[in-house]
Amino acid sequence: MTTRWILRLAAMTLIAGGAAHAAPGPATKFTGFLCQIDLAENGLPVPPVLVPKAGVVTGNTEKLCANGTQGGNIRITCRAVIPDWSGGSVNRTGVPCLVSGRQCNIDADFTADLSKLTIDAAGNATLMCQSKANQR
Repeated sequence: MTTRWILRLAAMTLIAGGAAHAAPGPATKFTGFLCQIDLAENGLPVPPVLVPKAGVVTGNTEKLCANGTQGGNIRITCRAVIPDWSGGSVNRTGVPCLVSGRQCNIDADFTADLSKLTIDAAGNATLMCQSKANQR
């Protein structure tokens, strides 16, 4: 399953059950939707405990919609612990991400302009995807 597909699934899950919280200023923050960090798609070793999934699913997530209906930046952050991780520290930019604008009142999906996947030696992983939706 690819990261792009999972982020789209995460957007659909968010509609079904994620929480929305007002953030300071003209931004809205959503939390608790599902996201998969796909190791195989990013050319990383997949611990045997995760085969055949190829990644880890997490609900430790947040989505920030800045500038509401005028567009702006949409940022998704997913955090997870990868069990039995032995791949060392990883710091990759430009990883594949698809960002849904629907919760941000933009009826489109966007390929992330900025994306980063970091994993420390203990397996603590963070995937960040950001899109400048108002420039589309």
